[in-house]
Amino acid sequence: MKTVLASVAVVGIVFVFNGVRAEDVHLLDCAQVQFFGEACTPQTPLEPTPAPPPAPLFSPETMALETPPLLLKLLEAPSVENAQAFVDWQQRRYERIREVQQLLHRLASPTGQP
Repeated sequence: MKTVLASVAVVGIVFVFNGVRAEDVHLLDCAQVQFFGEACTPQTPLEPTPAPPPAPLFSPETMALETPPLLLKLLEAPSVENAQAFVDWQQRRYERIREVQQLLHRLASPTGQP
């Protein structure tokens, strides 16, 4: 073990003194080792594959199941029209909740009046 370490140290020192950098050292003729077959078959460079389109930031798969469709549409394609449609829907929704709360409040009061 000491002999191997000493040999590696000597080789490293020789490379340093000769101005050889680690990038210049090649241990094998081929970049890829092939155990069965010809030793160095010329390899054709692969054409770069186009990058896949980016995944949408807000897709139905990443959102809660109860996400309102108008909110999902607004998040997918922000625009004044989509924002206004969402605000209108949200306002109608709050008005309905207010009506139901008033009705429940009337029913819960002892006289049936608010």
